Amino acid sequence: MELTLADAGFLDVYGLDLLAGRNFSDELPTDTTSSLVLNETAVRQLGFAAPEDIIGRRFRQWDWSGTVIGVVRDYHQHSLRDRISPMTFQMHPELFEKVTIQYKTADLPAFVQQVERSWTAATAGLPFQFTFMDDRLALQYDAERRFSSIFTAFTLLAVFISCIGLFGLTAIAVSRRVREIGIRKVLGATPGSIVALFSGDFIRLVLIAVIAAAPPAWYFTQSWLRDFAYRIDLPLWTFALIALGAGFFAGVITLLTVSFQGMAAAHANPVDSLKDE
Repeated sequence: MELTLADAGFLDVYGLDLLAGRNFSDELPTDTTSSLVLNETAVRQLGFAAPEDIIGRRFRQWDWSGTVIGVVRDYHQHSLRDRISPMTFQMHPELFEKVTIQYKTADLPAFVQQVERSWTAATAGLPFQFTFMDDRLALQYDAERRFSSIFTAFTLLAVFISCIGLFGLTAIAVSRRVREIGIRKVLGATPGSIVALFSGDFIRLVLIAVIAAAPPAWYFTQSWLRDFAYRIDLPLWTFALIALGAGFFAGVITLLTVSFQGMAAAHANPVDSLKDE
């Protein structure tokens, strides 16, 4: 079981709910030597159906034993990648190395200086180091943030490369059908119909690409979610909507890229393309 050092103010500072029993008390000397608090997961792991059933029972951990005086509601102390582990809270002042302070101030630098002075006076000059709880919690998901940044960067790079490729393919397609375009214009074809002539082929390619990419994307998404002990369920219909959205986005980019080349060809003078005929 995971051991967490606590004192009489621990539950209040962290906002933990006491389900059964009582909290630690500075007025009871036995709380510092032979009392402990458990979380719900620890109670279930020890085979008790209700938190009240374990109050007053003796508990042994390593070479230390004590009496269970309280049970707190489960909470996430680590990343959501991990399941909530069974925890014991014990009050050993001689082992305290850190202090958690709940504050509300408009002048944070002055508050930190005040805490540093109090720390120095109470610890006989031990080095003062501090961190904010939200920063520590954010570090638990630092890998996810890095992954998101890298994924976004490569996505934008892939879109950029795709646009360049589409631009080049459209230019080649237009150059191969320049005389056909000239004849169509002479016969009364509109710029929109000429753009549609090229867009249809590329839109079909985009649809094929989306259909081919959907299964591996679904597989890798599910594999990534399985790394989390607590995760959302991604129904197939939700993923299908996401795939449709991605296909629509890719289709819009394709239309914009193809339309640029197609409109340029549609507005060209047909005489230039037919003068050699």
